[in-house]
Amino acid sequence: MRKIKKKDVRRIFISSSSLDLSILRSRSDTAVFEYEEMEDIELNSNVVGETWKIRINSFKGRSIFSLLFNIPHWRTIRGLLYVPEGVDEVILKTANGDVEISGVNLEKLEISSVSGDLSMENSHLNEFHMRSTSGNVKARNTRIDNMSFTSVSGDLSVDYFPKDFGYLKINTVSGDVDIYVEGGEEIILKKRSKFSDVKSRIPVKMVDQIMGSGVRRYVEFSSVSGTLTVESRHDEGKSFAGIEEYKILELLKYGKISRDFAMELLMNLGYSREDAENFLRENECDLNGG
Repeated sequence: MRKIKKKDVRRIFISSSSLDLSILRSRSDTAVFEYEEMEDIELNSNVVGETWKIRINSFKGRSIFSLLFNIPHWRTIRGLLYVPEGVDEVILKTANGDVEISGVNLEKLEISSVSGDLSMENSHLNEFHMRSTSGNVKARNTRIDNMSFTSVSGDLSVDYFPKDFGYLKINTVSGDVDIYVEGGEEIILKKRSKFSDVKSRIPVKMVDQIMGSGVRRYVEFSSVSGTLTVESRHDEGKSFAGIEEYKILELLKYGKISRDFAMELLMNLGYSREDAENFLRENECDLNGG
């Protein structure tokens, strides 16, 4: 493995045709990039202001497919990026490759990828923006305060969003989304598709648009086909509720309907009488505002 080291940088930008990358916390005050030494690798590294720019091309001959269609054949290389505390932002642009992240604390992470999976653990991101054509994203024990995710196909699983998180904006054609959220306060949801589904263990307030600034716990979900599942991070015993159930709870909470009529509406959704009673009992705190 070959190493490149830089000090006094606050932003790291990496561009590559095909790269499997691990991003880890540096124990020193120096940013370090390690990569495989292979034939026909072109790497350019320079610092502009406080930004370290790394551009990698791993062109390696031509395959039979590339000869037929005049498309270059890129070999995937392996890289390691060690991020010190002084670095606030990492930007990654790649056509292909998987990304693993562990133990980092960033103000902003931005990833643009055509294909490849992303896994994160034990990290904290104030802002996370990802655009991908295909690939799955999984974050475990990783706090994300604000996030946007755009994808054609691929699943998203995030553990977790804090109780005072700002926003989560999802735009996908197909793929399921599972998120874990701290706190029992309602989330504000703007849903743009009639064919997608939402299930939640946390109260949901549906809106058509957001008025004003400084809104917290805001989720925007746009999907042609897919399911958004919202889990309470510390209350996994609670039953899932869809948008219809939360509409019933809201009407009951504000005295628009009686408890008996709420039971009847739940039974019309397919609940047995016992399940409807259990559902209302589990949500007593929400109904009482506690």
